[in-house]
Amino acid sequence: MSLLKFLSREKLVEYLDQELRPFLNDREIYDIDHYGWVADNHADPDYLGLAMWQTDPPAKREPSDLSGIPPGPAWPECNIAEITKKGMEFEKLMKSSRHSIGLSHLYHQNPGEMSSCFDFHFSETVMKLTMAADRLRDFFIIAFSALPGFTEKTGVQESPSGPGDQLLCHCRPYLRARDILAGDPGKSMELFDCLTELPALAERLCFYRDSQSPVPGASADIEILIDWYKLTIDTGNKIFLAEYLLRNFSQTPRLGHIVEYR
Repeated sequence: MSLLKFLSREKLVEYLDQELRPFLNDREIYDIDHYGWVADNHADPDYLGLAMWQTDPPAKREPSDLSGIPPGPAWPECNIAEITKKGMEFEKLMKSSRHSIGLSHLYHQNPGEMSSCFDFHFSETVMKLTMAADRLRDFFIIAFSALPGFTEKTGVQESPSGPGDQLLCHCRPYLRARDILAGDPGKSMELFDCLTELPALAERLCFYRDSQSPVPGASADIEILIDWYKLTIDTGNKIFLAEYLLRNFSQTPRLGHIVEYR
């Protein structure tokens, strides 16, 4: 028996959005565009990286002179376009991940015949958040190719044999950049502090991506997705901030001044 269609497609989309929005907002799962600001033209000090990515992305300015760091190769000309591409891909994945978390919650609240739909949306969210972390890693590698002594390849070039190898693969670029800056007496302390925080964030992301059971369904699974999403937002914020500080290495403004100015 066919169902009587009582909603237009447009109204169905509107209704679905209204159904998902309260849960997402109540759990502070915001659209990535909403991070970075406490008010119009006033940057959030906790999300300066996202604020700078939105207002002063790499495409708007050539990278600054890194002569204060030991000699190394110049910034490749193609990097600006590649950095922008990876950043935009990350944004799209986070927007889609947020929607998928909402759908996971919706179907989790209606078990039984809907359980297969929950499994699908849960797995889809896991995939998107995993891809988002990979885009961040590639973004960081391309940006820090300008850092003398930093050599790394985008993507996972090897097949890790175990969780330890996987962890090292994903954390290595952040550790390498941090170690290079640690040996430079003229380093930007704000950039160094930012790099110091990244390995722990990357390690936590690896924990989430490596610990998912093949068959989701427990009530705690929604909480996992929520925590994972917020962690990915925090990691992206630090990576965007690190790129901004590196690009402005020779004239890095103090972050407090950025908040006041913006």
